[in-house]
Amino acid sequence: MSFVLVALPVPVRQLFTYRVPEALDAAAVPGAPVEVPFRGRRARGVIVERIASSPLEKIADITKVTGPELLTPHLLTLTRWVADYYLAPPGEVVAAALPGGNEGLGRSLARKQASAPGAEDRVLRMAIPERVTLTASQRAAVQAVDAAVGKGGFQPFLLHGVTASGKTEVYLRAARAAREAGGQALILVPEIALASQVVAVFQKRFGGRVAALHSYLPVGTRRKNWELARRGAIDVVVGARSAVFAPLPQLKLIVVDEEHEPAYKQSEQLRYHGRDVAVRRAQMLGIPIVLGSATPSLETLANAARGKYQRLALPDRVDKRPMPVVRVVDLRRDGSGPGLLSAPLRTAIAERLERKEQVLLWLNRRGHSHHLQCRGCGFTPECPNCDISLTYHSEPASLRCHYCDHKEAPPDVCPQCKLALLRYAGAGTQRAERELASVFPSARVLRLDMDVSRAKEGPGETLRAFARGDADILLGTQMIAKGLDFPRVTLVGVLDADVALHLPDFRAGERTYQLLVQVAGRAGRGKVAG
Repeated sequence: MSFVLVALPVPVRQLFTYRVPEALDAAAVPGAPVEVPFRGRRARGVIVERIASSPLEKIADITKVTGPELLTPHLLTLTRWVADYYLAPPGEVVAAALPGGNEGLGRSLARKQASAPGAEDRVLRMAIPERVTLTASQRAAVQAVDAAVGKGGFQPFLLHGVTASGKTEVYLRAARAAREAGGQALILVPEIALASQVVAVFQKRFGGRVAALHSYLPVGTRRKNWELARRGAIDVVVGARSAVFAPLPQLKLIVVDEEHEPAYKQSEQLRYHGRDVAVRRAQMLGIPIVLGSATPSLETLANAARGKYQRLALPDRVDKRPMPVVRVVDLRRDGSGPGLLSAPLRTAIAERLERKEQVLLWLNRRGHSHHLQCRGCGFTPECPNCDISLTYHSEPASLRCHYCDHKEAPPDVCPQCKLALLRYAGAGTQRAERELASVFPSARVLRLDMDVSRAKEGPGETLRAFARGDADILLGTQMIAKGLDFPRVTLVGVLDADVALHLPDFRAGERTYQLLVQVAGRAGRGKVAG
């Protein structure tokens, strides 16, 4: 008689013990999905460990094993570490490592979704010529990472390169080295908006053996890519934070692009930091990991200064392109009047539109107005759940909480003093979009923020349209602030650049600097200076 410890998707920090019937003994292996009785109902979970005995007196039997092994011993060890380190329920961590969470339990992914790689995949394994001439600093970085991949062993690198210094080319060469060593590469990006562009870049070099893993993919596509990666039919997986759990049996390299980004830290439900989990996974596997950024986090810089990480510097842009000229506009002197756009920014936008160049405008607040306030009594509508002011959205007209998504209709008069003295204060992307349409009626404007992203099944199509030249101005939140490469963008405008300095966050100064440097780096990445 034997027993198993099962991880169930419940918010409890423990595993549950079940007895293995003799008929299921061969199939009940660690990593296999099972169906078990739990509190008067049937629940699905994953076997984490087999044990020979248990001190418990009343132990229920496993009802059935619902599929083959889903998680390898390595991923089970990684999920156990995440649960211990972040004090998280182990069942929720295991669910995060599965495609689509626990809805994937009990389904035979291999039977429904994936086919074995055939002749087409073998053709795609052939090396694609690389016509990019590396700079001296790029060459040194590539040589260091290639040597680490070939040698094996845990080696963390900090790839510290200015914007447009060619960090992506270093990632491409490093992934090629991993593939030539018979392995796979995992590329993590902070925003889903970046994933589609990075996937396209890697597919040009590696062909079809590149797949994305992130929450905006349809569940069927996500399961298919997950299964292909698990079977070794994918050479490179590109994904956001949750892709750190991607099932890659021959993983030889991990890359964390824009490692400083707060988006790697999940602050809801299961709380973990994707970058730190990636470092731990590389350490467990004994493989190199590359942390890339133009503005590394202070803790990563400290690790490099102490010798824990090897720093690889890319101090110059490729092709000797100049860094963008930055102009600070003091709104006390060059104020925008009633609008958001200052006079110098309006002039600069008009010049770019005349020259058929593109403009990127960044405002890190979505919605129309930051809050609503009564000028008579000072009343401000607040979220009943979160005790913060509600943001006004004009499309559709509503007051919303950006934390819990509570919605309510905007009032016509003050609910407190019954006066029609309501004032919409603070500007968001919807208001900026309306002002752009008024000031530049002939300009083609695209907006990209969380509202647009949710409505259009992800930000990929908006970015592709802008890259094709279907729009003159791209307006957005921090989704457009980093990693994107649009050669025709010669002007970046930042609205209310200092607003983030006043957030109640001890990292406010660090993060404001990082965001401003990153968004400024989107300008002048082509032949025309920014």
